[in-house]
Amino acid sequence: MSRARGHVAAAVCVLCVAATAVRAHLPQTPEDEAAREAVAALASENWPDRIAASSELMDLTRELDPARALGVLERALTDWLSGEQRGDGDRAEVLARFELAAVEAFFAAPRAGLGITYDSAVTSRGVRLGDTVEGFDAHGTLRGGDIVLSLSDVPIEAQSMDLAVAIASHLPGETCTISLLRNGEPMEVRVRLGRRGDLRAAGQLRESVLRRAWALRMNRLRGGEDSAALGAERARAITAAPPSANPRRLRVTMPDVALGGEPGTTTNTYAGVVARFADGNTPEDALQQELRRVQRDLARAFQRSNEIEATLRQLLAEVRMTADTADGRAHAQRLQKRISELREQLASVQQDQRRLADERSQILRALSQ
Repeated sequence: MSRARGHVAAAVCVLCVAATAVRAHLPQTPEDEAAREAVAALASENWPDRIAASSELMDLTRELDPARALGVLERALTDWLSGEQRGDGDRAEVLARFELAAVEAFFAAPRAGLGITYDSAVTSRGVRLGDTVEGFDAHGTLRGGDIVLSLSDVPIEAQSMDLAVAIASHLPGETCTISLLRNGEPMEVRVRLGRRGDLRAAGQLRESVLRRAWALRMNRLRGGEDSAALGAERARAITAAPPSANPRRLRVTMPDVALGGEPGTTTNTYAGVVARFADGNTPEDALQQELRRVQRDLARAFQRSNEIEATLRQLLAEVRMTADTADGRAHAQRLQKRISELREQLASVQQDQRRLADERSQILRALSQ
């Protein structure tokens, strides 16, 4: 287990270093900045803010060129992951909300192509290659007869769709590492992927292949935490993020995000990990629940204010009625001290009342828009 954690930590470290290097050479666009702000807001302590940030990421995904959208979102996520973490619960929820937008960007993005054909000969392990396609990097790197054992650390089982899934988990232009056997000798090569659309005989990939491919890609972004579950015939389902290390973070009683199954359904039978909004959790639902909380807290603040004011009136009346004697003056001093304490409490409660009233006004304005 400790070795597995070490591999995960190393993967996250490599991911963060690579992301830093890429950011140093890429110009930061307004879309990059908007995505970074939205991803950061996914970790907000305020639940409606997290819901709103999810919607902002979805809107940004649909506005961007499909060839660029996923890259913009993933750069924003790696920025957040490489920064200061705010607790495991926050991280789990950020990843779940991020996936709501990113899975849509992935399905809309162009598909990657390796530039090879398959040899139909049966093998005991891996997949045997036929020819390579001119114009692809594989044409000068791979050879007919090579047996592919893994691609990007994904094991390729014989007579399976594993190689197609592993290729589809990448975008055109990305580089992958391929472990193979050439004339019986093991070797490792790096190949830059092209566009699947440039392959003459390439058909459309099945949805089940794309869902497994997305699970692999999201697994790499998470740091390899769920690699053992990727080959399963069922998806991981999460209806609520784990408790946060931050005691001030608002945690609602009903589930807000879920992982597993197809977006918009309650089916959890896909091998791919896909995020969806849990039923009954829209931005309006979030605001309505937040409004109920604020109104409840405001009512309690008014009740507490009335109790303190009633006690103050009683103590002030008692001070006026205290006899002007040594014992009376000592008692009056004690009463005055208690009165001062209550006035400080009243000021604090009244400040909370004003803050809660402002919050209620803001929520009501948001609901009216």
